[in-house]
Amino acid sequence: MKLLQLLENMLRENVTGVDYSMFALYAHIFSELHDAFMESESHMDDVYQFLSRKYRKESSKKALNYFYNFLKQNKEHFTKKKESIDESEYKRKLLHGYWDKKGIDSKPIYHFLGLNPRNKEDRKEIFYHKLSYFGGFENIKKLFLEQALTGKPVHIESGGYSIDYLVTGIDIEMFEPDSMMDMYHDGEIFYEMTGLINGDTSEVTLMANGETYNIGDLSKGNTDLDDSVVEEIGYELSDAIRGYFDNISVRYGIDGDLVDYEIVNNNSFKSAQK
Repeated sequence: MKLLQLLENMLRENVTGVDYSMFALYAHIFSELHDAFMESESHMDDVYQFLSRKYRKESSKKALNYFYNFLKQNKEHFTKKKESIDESEYKRKLLHGYWDKKGIDSKPIYHFLGLNPRNKEDRKEIFYHKLSYFGGFENIKKLFLEQALTGKPVHIESGGYSIDYLVTGIDIEMFEPDSMMDMYHDGEIFYEMTGLINGDTSEVTLMANGETYNIGDLSKGNTDLDDSVVEEIGYELSDAIRGYFDNISVRYGIDGDLVDYEIVNNNSFKSAQK
């Protein structure tokens, strides 16, 4: 692939001014300008004017100007013969640069690198690029635990639920590529969480009747709700808590697997805090 070949050469020669996220997001604009540039600078100027009229979005115009100036500035680099380097290294560099700008949970750009997440070998490569980005599995655990296992309660508002929750334990497990025979969790990282819900201060407002119920009362059966409704609330409590912490874990490529809880009174909840 031409773009990959160009990126590998820029990486090898430490070309200045390389914005890898720009290449990932606007490779089509770069290709049009680069093809014109390789004919002549004057032809690139003509194509630049044409593209200025074609791309009207501010982000596309910014990319167009970036690539135009980049090609002008690095004229010597693009006009001399290059030697090849390891393909995995420039893929790593491109992905790391993109994640620096957009975050690990951003829109995937793997297709620009010729990677297909549905392909086993490509999925394996993507997994190890993520591991290297965060400095390894132990560092991923450390980053997530520092934000989630604080010893302090969090307040969660979600879909009619108002929950005071305290994390008491987190188990993080990594399934390396080829470690699972069924490949269901192959090349993924999951967390399992345990914690306490303050039954005295947490509540839920049901959409069906608009009534608000105390979670502690629900856990003791002190309501007139059907058992099936109470059971459903129990599952939704777990989902609401997991949704809150998934917003943290996704930054590190971790998925929520299981969130468990125990409903306690206010005194027990406060005594468990650090």
